[in-house]
Amino acid sequence: MSDIPGTRQITPNISANQKLNLTYPQYVNTISDGLPTLSLKPFPDAPTGEQGAPITVTPTLENAITSAIEQAKENQTIIVQSGIYEEALNISKSINLVANGKVIICSAGGETTVSITGGNVTFDGFSIKQKKSRARGALLLNGGTLKLVNCKLSALSNATIMAKNDTLLSIKQCVIKGRNGSALSASHSCQIESEFTTYSYCRIATVSLRSTSCAKFKQCIFLNNPQSGISAIDESQLYVDSCNFVECTAEIRSNGACNVIKGTLFSKTGGSSGIVISQNATAYLYGNIIRGCCVDLRGSCNVTLRQNNYEGGSFLASNSTTANSLEETFTGDTPAAIGVHDTSHLTIEGAKITNLTGIGLVCYEMSKVNAKRLTFDNIALQGIICHSGGDLELLNANIQNVKEDAIMIQDCTLSLQDSFVRNCKKNGISANDVNNCHVSGCKFENNNQCAIIASRSTLDIENVNISNSGYSAIHSIGSTIKLNKVIVGQNKKGGVVSTQNSKVVAENCTFTANNWAALLCEENSKIKAIKSTLSNNQLASNCAGKVTLVNCEVSSHRDTAVQASGKLKVKETTFSNNGSGLIAGASATVKITGSTFQSNRLCIEVTNNANLECSNSKFVGSTGESAVNVTGGGFASYKECQFSQSRNVAVYVDGQIELENSTIEKTGKIALLCTENSKGSVRNNKLIGDGQCGVQIGGGTAVIQSNEIQNFSQFGVYIKPNSRASVENNDYSNNKLANIWKE
Repeated sequence: MSDIPGTRQITPNISANQKLNLTYPQYVNTISDGLPTLSLKPFPDAPTGEQGAPITVTPTLENAITSAIEQAKENQTIIVQSGIYEEALNISKSINLVANGKVIICSAGGETTVSITGGNVTFDGFSIKQKKSRARGALLLNGGTLKLVNCKLSALSNATIMAKNDTLLSIKQCVIKGRNGSALSASHSCQIESEFTTYSYCRIATVSLRSTSCAKFKQCIFLNNPQSGISAIDESQLYVDSCNFVECTAEIRSNGACNVIKGTLFSKTGGSSGIVISQNATAYLYGNIIRGCCVDLRGSCNVTLRQNNYEGGSFLASNSTTANSLEETFTGDTPAAIGVHDTSHLTIEGAKITNLTGIGLVCYEMSKVNAKRLTFDNIALQGIICHSGGDLELLNANIQNVKEDAIMIQDCTLSLQDSFVRNCKKNGISANDVNNCHVSGCKFENNNQCAIIASRSTLDIENVNISNSGYSAIHSIGSTIKLNKVIVGQNKKGGVVSTQNSKVVAENCTFTANNWAALLCEENSKIKAIKSTLSNNQLASNCAGKVTLVNCEVSSHRDTAVQASGKLKVKETTFSNNGSGLIAGASATVKITGSTFQSNRLCIEVTNNANLECSNSKFVGSTGESAVNVTGGGFASYKECQFSQSRNVAVYVDGQIELENSTIEKTGKIALLCTENSKGSVRNNKLIGDGQCGVQIGGGTAVIQSNEIQNFSQFGVYIKPNSRASVENNDYSNNKLANIWKE
């Protein structure tokens, strides 16, 4: 009951929502930072002073209300008794109409039921209908001010309420029904304020705002319109606060200065649109609940979103949209929580995307997403998909428990920084045909397949930690990958795998405790490691393609550190405390310069027709049967090398050897051991004792020439029978039993 002088004692018995069994939404106190203000004209104050005694009318007289209006003074109250009044009202003065009981006003014919052209008018507790004319509505406002309180209005085809010109309309605790027309249509520069009101059952837009009209809806309900609950176009302005939209949509296509939807619940079935913003509109969506429907942004609009909660709902941006999202949440049953496409741009920060049945975020068709502090957790499909020219920038993301790939990218650009990707059922990043992908400052942990798998792509990876992958840490297929300051550890099927013409460069990286190989390079592919550490892996490197190690540390591999069957280059690299430092076989080609092998059981074995060139390198403290082996048809060239402190044999030759200008000293037993299959040449070397023998020849055709052989406890050269080796022009000294001994 409104506070109208002279009517306080009247208690209308109509309840606007009684038949609909509705409860109005509670007010939602949302953040308001950055929201525009809707400038509203103030409604006229209630009149003061004596307006005359109320006029009471009954339905027994024809045109009873019309007669009372004609008789009434300005601001006088008319009390209308219970009943049905078939008449059309035309009002141009300030009056207050109050229903006492159930009062129905319906037009007697083809006219609008109530027409207002001026004055300050109030209707309290009425049911106003237009059931006979398809060309007229229930209420037409062409001017003045109208307050509707606790009323019900309905019409057939035309708009139930039509507000025009500079009308001021207040609607409180009412039910407004349309049918073939809108429940409320506003145009020109009219102003509407509505509170605790239900709008329902229209076949076109339930509320239509056009021209420069403006409307504010607070704690209202919009029901069951497959088309649109609210449509704002032209330069109209809309402010929706703490309302409920049930199976209907709010659509903003307006260039007005203020378009705000805040604290409002949108609930629909079937996943269709709950909010549509389009046609260059600027809008603000704050603190809403999007349940079972989507926010659909399109047509070059510009939208700011804050703290919206999507419950089985989704966000879509297309057609050159610009959107800014902060602290939103996405959960529930939806094909994709966030979709950005068709040259749109989304800036999103602090979103929580959890417990989804679909995909977390999709970006494609030349669109761009700049994301900060996003959380993805328990996603049934992919966490993120970016393709077809999309541009995705992720900073401080936390992606975990994704059932498919955490990030799937194709033909797009990705920048992933300072993020955490863990516990995903497939890959951390799956890249296909991506020419620009930068990953830095990230951690990949406990992903069931690869941390990063790339096909026909180019990636830069920096300051990244990868551990406990179910497959390899990084798998490259026909791709180019640069690694810098990357830590790769405890991955179950390798550190870096390079296949199908891939090129991988790893600089300042650490590879430790990986199963299979820290660096696995297949045929026709390349890996280059610079200033990197490889330790405690099953293999440091398996080289079937082309592998280059420059200034690296290779240590503590229990069996073999490097296994080569392709092309291997080693420069200024240290191998220490390995079972075998290097095994070259299967026609491998190996070139080593300026490197150190220290405290390995076996430093190098060249076998199975492999070819080795080694220069300016050191072999210190081998702990096995020999420091270096040449076997199985292998060829090894050692020039200007130093062998020292070998436990047993320094150089074992059962293949072809070229040993020149090198030093072998402090060997436990034999400096050079040549078997019956040995061949090649040993020239201009220094073999310095502590061991039993400088050179032991068990056969073969090797040429031992122009060497210094000294200080051995037994023999300088020991030659077994049937040897065809050539021993000549060597310089012997201080060999205890004999310089040359031939059985």
